[in-house]
Amino acid sequence: MDTPFSAALREMRKRQGFPTAYKFFHTNGGKETFGFTYRQYLRMEQGKSLPECVKLYKMMLALRLVPKTYPANALAIAWLKTHIGAPAYDWIFQFIPERDLKTRLPPIYDAMKNSLSAKTHYLSRRQDEAIHADLETLLCWVALSADSGAWSAAELAKTLELPPEAAERALRNLASVKLLKTAGKGKYRCPLTHMMLESPNQGNSSSGAGAKWQQYRSTLLSTRKYLWFRDGIIRADEEAFRNFIPIMKLLLSTAESYKITRKTSKSALFYVESRIAKLRDF
Repeated sequence: MDTPFSAALREMRKRQGFPTAYKFFHTNGGKETFGFTYRQYLRMEQGKSLPECVKLYKMMLALRLVPKTYPANALAIAWLKTHIGAPAYDWIFQFIPERDLKTRLPPIYDAMKNSLSAKTHYLSRRQDEAIHADLETLLCWVALSADSGAWSAAELAKTLELPPEAAERALRNLASVKLLKTAGKGKYRCPLTHMMLESPNQGNSSSGAGAKWQQYRSTLLSTRKYLWFRDGIIRADEEAFRNFIPIMKLLLSTAESYKITRKTSKSALFYVESRIAKLRDF
């Protein structure tokens, strides 16, 4: 029988781009990530059990939910209602503004989210670790995941200005986790070129991929040339403003609509960033 939590969990899992429970559980690292088995997870979706709070936290990370925004709050509220019962929740916790928070995400958010979810591919933790093995592997992945052609190590090394042996090592590494496929005559091709790729949430990983990315990003951006830049300072209510974060994430993802998979006379690799920083309480 359904519970508020089981119904909310299934809805949120589909909303976040995981069409099946199996895909959600195993893409995110399975038992190693969550601390429970797939059978135990199915019982949660079926309303037969409720996760402990620490395991709920890991599930919310795997769902890529932004803390203190409506989607994250909605799942947390459903968990509370199931844990203590709706009457007790209404009496004790009704101060949590469910209806107000929901209205702060515009209707177009769901339409855009559904459109992008159809072409989203979630990378596994093992794949993410392979990508971040070293800077050369990361560069080769960024390049080939944006190109529909077949490349040899020598061709890629020349284009990306890498040592041939580093390019060869990177291609073998990426192929070993099925991010690349062999295309004959020592060449490799990426089968995910036309997908929008989503990395695992680093809060659920002990691999250090997040720290490596920070290091690699600094190296890559040291030679950047700005195409466009804009920033500013605004004053806002933090609780309300947090609901802008999912919208900002979604808008950044729409950059994928400009993605091309063949080289042109003006094609290049671009770094796109969004950032919100709190300066002072005021």
